[in-house]
Amino acid sequence: MGFRARQFRRKGQFVNQYTGITECYDLLMRGGYYDHDTMAIAADAVIGDRKKVLELGVGTGLFAQSLAATKPHCDITGVDFTPSMLELAQDRVGADVRLIEADVTSMDLED
Repeated sequence: MGFRARQFRRKGQFVNQYTGITECYDLLMRGGYYDHDTMAIAADAVIGDRKKVLELGVGTGLFAQSLAATKPHCDITGVDFTPSMLELAQDRVGADVRLIEADVTSMDLED
């Protein structure tokens, strides 16, 4: 049985277990344990000449920000199902990364 995040509706919007902890999550991810720049350099070696990257579970955009700086000519798309995470990610990555609100367990990945 796979992991399925809990989601419910509150006042017209979907809420999940990450909605209430977005700020703490971002602080934890920026706390120094993860070196997003080094991770982006390692990912670059795997990505090679590919021009498109899809990050599933982009969260607050820390890795996407580092990857965009490492591969400025790459079309990066980040997907997450938590609106509050995507708000922080949008502030962080600006126009460098396309962000999509979706549940990756049920989205169509044709493109």
